[in-house]
Amino acid sequence: MTYLEAINGVLLRMRLSQVSSWDASDYTKLIGQFVNEAKREVEDAHEWHALRTTIDASIVATDTTVTFAGTSERTRVIQVFNDTNNTPMFPRPRNRIVYLRNVGSTSDARPDWYALSGYNASGEITLDLWPGSDGAYDLTLDCINPQADLSSNNTRISIAPSPIRLRALALALAERGDDQGQTFAQVMNEYQIALNDAVVRDQDNGPDHEAWVVP
Repeated sequence: MTYLEAINGVLLRMRLSQVSSWDASDYTKLIGQFVNEAKREVEDAHEWHALRTTIDASIVATDTTVTFAGTSERTRVIQVFNDTNNTPMFPRPRNRIVYLRNVGSTSDARPDWYALSGYNASGEITLDLWPGSDGAYDLTLDCINPQADLSSNNTRISIAPSPIRLRALALALAERGDDQGQTFAQVMNEYQIALNDAVVRDQDNGPDHEAWVVP
């Protein structure tokens, strides 16, 4: 489902005319905002397979941090790998890394530990590394990386669209205060059912799903 199709789906349920562009009017822009709010809520409700990805970054000698471009404050770190050495890196409390940097003598080596340091000016994840790097390494972040806010008619929604459309409809009904025969509670119930069903389907596609083969 595209951004425009989601907006038109909400308009249809509200008995309003469909549009050819998300920015056709101030009201369709508002519905588009509700779609993005709903998308963020649904994305945060589950670790969707469609949002799992790997992002690469490189460090050089003396580096003590690494930033992964294309991440955001909503990115969830699963694991970090040293791709150059084909080894996993290990999460540690940041206060432990700060302690080691400031107590006793230190020397650069291959970084094996990491901790979330914060976010740069663009909102991208920055990790503290320990020890400081003794050379050039390629690092890989395995993460859940939510889709950016939708802003183009034909951009496809990466995860299950049905709960997003229903949650956006509920937001629109609450804002308008005129349900035209549809109650907010009714739509929220539809949303919860659609979200639960989508999560179960996504889990069924995971490695823990048992596939039975009958000869």
